[in-house]
Amino acid sequence: MDRKIFRVIFILLLCQCIGCVAIYRSMRDKRDRNYQEGVAFYKQHKIAEAHECFDTVVDIEPEYRDAKRYLRKTTRLLALKERRVKQRANINYERGVAMLNRRRYDDALRLLLLAQQQDPDHEEVEDKIDECREKLAPRFDQLIKIAERQYDRKQYIPAYRTYLKARDYDPSSMQVGSLRRRIEGKLEDNAEKYYDRGRELYNRRQYAAAQRQFRMALRAHPWYEDAREFLNKTSGRLNLDKNYTAAVTMFNRGNYFGAKTAFNQVNSIEPSYKATEQYLSRISGALAGQAPAFYNSGVALYDKGNYQAAIGEFNKVLAINPGHTQAQEYRQRAQTKLDIQKSLGGSQ
Repeated sequence: MDRKIFRVIFILLLCQCIGCVAIYRSMRDKRDRNYQEGVAFYKQHKIAEAHECFDTVVDIEPEYRDAKRYLRKTTRLLALKERRVKQRANINYERGVAMLNRRRYDDALRLLLLAQQQDPDHEEVEDKIDECREKLAPRFDQLIKIAERQYDRKQYIPAYRTYLKARDYDPSSMQVGSLRRRIEGKLEDNAEKYYDRGRELYNRRQYAAAQRQFRMALRAHPWYEDAREFLNKTSGRLNLDKNYTAAVTMFNRGNYFGAKTAFNQVNSIEPSYKATEQYLSRISGALAGQAPAFYNSGVALYDKGNYQAAIGEFNKVLAINPGHTQAQEYRQRAQTKLDIQKSLGGSQ
């Protein structure tokens, strides 16, 4: 009896350990994936997306030095971007007020609305917008009449453009809401057949033909967001095979780092596309054997004071194994030395 109880306890503990290992591997993979995606976003100047990835990495592993360094950089860049946006908002606000004082109410409203969009918390812009709209009330009535005439003549796209201008003058008007619904209904009727045909072709994976249909839908209704969304998806699908072929070519030429980046991009659009997973597995195996050579080369370059080249070698190691602690530490030290050299006016 005791032996049976011991066996049950042993099995339970073993299952628990296996579960812990599986969780650890899952979190490690998530950490590495987010770090690699964050670096890719950072190089593409997609700072907000990169910031989110590095924040996830640091949540998983608070002592991940390189992720923390990138997180500090992206935080500073996002704060700088926000300050610049507020500065532009203030400039547009001042220009709008100047136009208002010169009685150029159309230009003033356009600039003030832009300032409000850039900085929704701006304290004074709303009062100035209200002042503009009060001055433009007679013009609003004229625009509604023009849009109605265009609608009656079945000029739905010009009518919608006129509606958009009238909406800026008085967005809460019931006339504007009614006019919008009627015009949009006609535009959607004109675009629907192309959109439906595009969806049908898209589901059949006939992407080039689907792309043509979505473009025709947007010609009939330039503000059709569903058609625009599917046009973007279709363009991505058309580029997918091209990117996959380029990744295979890089792999065959031995450019494993380039191939890895390209296959990861393909995977982000369509997971497990063709043989992407198999290629990534082969790349990981090929690069794993090269990591010690890259690390040793980096250390040798560091010892010679060639910090920029050393960072390049340590980057290769970390692209293969983002959790390589020694490479992380050496790269951090090399970066610090390089920053000191630059601050003293030295050259590599």
